[in-house]
Amino acid sequence: MNILCRVISALVGLVFCVSGFAKAADAAYFSDLMRSYGVEWFGYLAPAVILFEILLGLLLLFQFKPRWTASLSILFTLFVWAVYMYGYFTQGITDCGCFGHLRFLNLPPLGTSIRNGTMCILLSLVVWRGSDQLLWQRWTVLCLVLGLLIGCFVVGFTFPDAAVLHQYARDLRGKTVQELPLGDFVQTSPDSTYMVFAFSYTCPHCIASIGNVEEALHTGVVDKVIGLSVGDSVSAKWFENFYKPTFAIERYEMRDIMKITSSLPVIFLIRNDSVLFTWEGEVPAPYYFRHFRPKKQVEETDK
Repeated sequence: MNILCRVISALVGLVFCVSGFAKAADAAYFSDLMRSYGVEWFGYLAPAVILFEILLGLLLLFQFKPRWTASLSILFTLFVWAVYMYGYFTQGITDCGCFGHLRFLNLPPLGTSIRNGTMCILLSLVVWRGSDQLLWQRWTVLCLVLGLLIGCFVVGFTFPDAAVLHQYARDLRGKTVQELPLGDFVQTSPDSTYMVFAFSYTCPHCIASIGNVEEALHTGVVDKVIGLSVGDSVSAKWFENFYKPTFAIERYEMRDIMKITSSLPVIFLIRNDSVLFTWEGEVPAPYYFRHFRPKKQVEETDK
């Protein structure tokens, strides 16, 4: 039975490692996904969650006190499973982000629940019949340390300095587009007004904003909407076929978008080549931005 438990421990540990390193490869994306649960500071926990999952995976893989590690892994799995279910039922989140951009491994809610439940059952077998002996050798310790160092390096490379990004967002107002990294993404002219809409194809708050963004364009709140999207070509094609947006969209990597914002969705309202103000989170109805239009246009519309 101990041999079976070792195999189970190694297989589940491998799943944890693949999941952790996949998220580490784009920690900014996982951070943004955590923010979509409606709590801003969740995004700052992304590196800790990723590294803890990698650590659990390595401990299971190299058989460090299997029963103790399996128990901790069950608690971790149940916790993230509960958070995901909360997001699914309250925020409409369907992307668990378990394996980062490895889309073929990210399952729908039912599949995710079955996978998590299966792992908990297998780990329970390790807790019940596994060994608590320490089976490490020097090479396993070296692999563990090396794995954690690689994880820390990758997360540190892909996770932006959130404090700097938030300060950047606060300092945007009144600056010209050319003065900001935003100028690398859009070209504006002083005789037009713009709404730059940065969003993700998998973010529920982004999807819920599409109608109001379109309405802002059709009601004349802005002359032009410029979409900056994050996502793969499959998601982009589905989005275009389903929503049929009337504004142009350019697709970028998350690490590029993070040069201008720390969360999605976000809009930048631009007049006279300058940023008038920004809005982070789900985009409200265009009436909220009525003061953004020239005074004469507002008066004519409200008659």
